[in-house]
Amino acid sequence: MSISIKFLEEDKIAVILLSGILTDETLGADYHKVLAAVAGEREKFNTLWDLSDADFNEVTREMTLNFSKLVTELSNSTQKAHNLKTKSALYTTDKLGFGLSRMYEIIHNMSDSTYEVSVFSEYDEAIKWLSGV
Repeated sequence: MSISIKFLEEDKIAVILLSGILTDETLGADYHKVLAAVAGEREKFNTLWDLSDADFNEVTREMTLNFSKLVTELSNSTQKAHNLKTKSALYTTDKLGFGLSRMYEIIHNMSDSTYEVSVFSEYDEAIKWLSGV
């Protein structure tokens, strides 16, 4: 799996592109890379997880639960420390990926998270939601 990040400075959006096979090990390690990349002022950015080139075939229910727990714990500590309220959009056109992303969204929304999550199959819709348009 590979990860790349670009910043839409004007819209205050960090676009995180994940491509390749998603596994439990790579998701956790790459999430820490994302946190390091968006440190400082960019912690205030909303995030768009572009999963359009990701392979979901090895993703399991347990992996989704573990990743949700990790993200909630790490993001909540950052959000609370800096009094932030950001959004995170998951974008994928893959049917399996969309279903698993929705599962993540539901798990996330049942947690005590300090930020919003939504899943999109249209890139432009995700950008609009993150931009508040």
